[in-house]
Amino acid sequence: MNGKLTSILAASAFSAAALLQAQDKATLDLLVSKGVITRAEADKVAKKSVQVSSKEKNAQKLTFSGRTQVQYQWLNSEDMAGDSSSVSKNGFQMRRIYFGMGADLGAGWSGSVVLDIAKTGTPGADYVEEAFISKKADIDYLKGRLDLGYKKVNFAFEENTSSGKLLTIERSIATRYFVEPQKSGYGQKGNLGFGSHYTGAYWNGEVVQIDGLSYAVAVTNSQNYNFKPGGDGADNSVNAWLSASYKNREDFGDSNVLSYEIGVNGGFGPGANTTNGSYGENGSIWGVNPYVKIGFRGLTLWADYLLASVENGRTSPNGGVEDATPQGFNVGAEYKFDIGEFGAIAPTVRYSALFTNGRGVKISDAMSSAPSIKSGGTDFYNNAQSVFAGVNWYIDGNNVKFQLGYEWAEFYGNPSDASANSRAYVDAVRAQMQILF
Repeated sequence: MNGKLTSILAASAFSAAALLQAQDKATLDLLVSKGVITRAEADKVAKKSVQVSSKEKNAQKLTFSGRTQVQYQWLNSEDMAGDSSSVSKNGFQMRRIYFGMGADLGAGWSGSVVLDIAKTGTPGADYVEEAFISKKADIDYLKGRLDLGYKKVNFAFEENTSSGKLLTIERSIATRYFVEPQKSGYGQKGNLGFGSHYTGAYWNGEVVQIDGLSYAVAVTNSQNYNFKPGGDGADNSVNAWLSASYKNREDFGDSNVLSYEIGVNGGFGPGANTTNGSYGENGSIWGVNPYVKIGFRGLTLWADYLLASVENGRTSPNGGVEDATPQGFNVGAEYKFDIGEFGAIAPTVRYSALFTNGRGVKISDAMSSAPSIKSGGTDFYNNAQSVFAGVNWYIDGNNVKFQLGYEWAEFYGNPSDASANSRAYVDAVRAQMQILF
């Protein structure tokens, strides 16, 4: 932990020095242009300034980025089938603290590392959002970029929307159920862990014959949120990912611009469903995720569908295991009103639904920070749905943004007993302020 903290502080100091150097140079150039000092005097002062450079002399460009999200949340989970017991939590949290560093080495080679100081709870990648090496290629019909390392695969449209550009404060119950770390064990119950961050090789390409058409191919380790393969009962096979999308814009004049994107993501892992070995073979997972996004003036509409087939993914009535076919979908909208020097105000809504097909889901796994509660003898539910309504204030676009919203969710059905009366409601009020640079 001390080593991680030292690295983070060193990186922060390095970034601050770079920013100060850039600011000093701009100030000196301005003084020269105004005739306050001569160029020779400016150069003499610059020699005494802090110099920031890469250890490797072939680095052509260094970039730094950051993201800070401060969130207040009040959440309440209530059992609606029993004695109406409830559990609440509220308070402030640092939702994300990103610090990114990138280097362009020329000839198409580059590297990127993004740390999230507030990121905890993942099994093998605490504090790291992404870290990879890149090589651009443009050879005849082969145009794109190869990434080697740890990053997100193209699966689950909302998951691949940057957390700094989300229309809602948190991702939906359906998205989180599919991509958050897998809950392993016999007749697994809970999140699939299929999508989001993996270590592997990624190719993102463009179809040069058709403007706007792109595709992506990736080969990764079996389990997400891990830097290396293996681990307790994990499978050492690889997952394969494939996606395609088409983007276009049509300008009808008078600021009437229609933009749209349509695509489909897919993946297959022959041993992605980990059963911890002692209960038999790991199971396969395949998933598909079609999506669409449309923009017109201040209106943004988006929707996606998530479907997976999970071998040995649920407990069967006789106590063994059998396949599960969970599915979910999201539909969202935002309309942005320009308010001049104060930026823009945008009401936003989203509906999400999840059907686990007997695999089950916990409240705390599907909704960020929400407390789980038992109903009808279980804290796992077969299905869930939620409605989010809020407003986004774009003070300076996404660079300075305030978000406020309320989400209501219902979790219902007992995956182990169809006759049981299991039902819980969740109320969540969140407010978030973010800065990007």
